[in-house]
Amino acid sequence: MVVVKLKELAQAKGYESISDFQRASGAAIGTVRRWWKNETNGVDFEVLELFCNFLECTPNDLIKVIPNKKPKN
Repeated sequence: MVVVKLKELAQAKGYESISDFQRASGAAIGTVRRWWKNETNGVDFEVLELFCNFLECTPNDLIKVIPNKKPKN
C-alpha cells in the first residue's frame, strides 16, 4: 500500500487546511485535495517536485510504501 503524507507534512509547516496549502504552493486545488486525502491514483513527477520543493522534503518523506502482509500458508 502507498500512503501520501502531504497533510501531515503540510500541517507540520503550519498549513492547516487544503485551501491554505493550495494558495501558498500554487498547485491546483483538485491535485492538492487528492494528495491531502490520500486519494491519488498515480504520481505526476512535476507535482511531486513542486510539493517536495515547497515543503523542503524528499519524495521518501512525502510518499511511504507499506508492505502488504502476506498470508501465512
